[in-house]
Amino acid sequence: MKVLVLFGSPRKKHTYELTKAFIEGLEKDTEVEFIDTPKLNISHCIGCNYCLKEMKCFIKDDMEDILNKIEEADIIVLSSPVYFGTVTSYLKVLIDRCQPLYNKRFVLKVEDKVKKKGFLIFTAGGKNKG
Repeated sequence: MKVLVLFGSPRKKHTYELTKAFIEGLEKDTEVEFIDTPKLNISHCIGCNYCLKEMKCFIKDDMEDILNKIEEADIIVLSSPVYFGTVTSYLKVLIDRCQPLYNKRFVLKVEDKVKKKGFLIFTAGGKNKG
């Protein structure tokens, strides 16, 4: 079984520790790939719809490899601290660039049902003033 962990925090603190514990709890024969998204070179989606015609993005950056890894994975884990009610900008850019995968399945109907499992590891904090 292949697990792809897309880690979105720019810091190695609480979210990292929780994600590390999650990975350690996986079965022994599980292949885990941990991707530190803040270290990637991923451009923003520009909404050009190239991926509707070609089923891939024309932008040549680290996202090409990530899309292949997402397709190969059995389980996808999104891990991020919550910033202003959502994931970090690093992970959000990656999610937006997954449009070719969305188009293949839902627009172009090239793929049947995708049988993947997913997990979300989100952390949040703040000062309790109550």
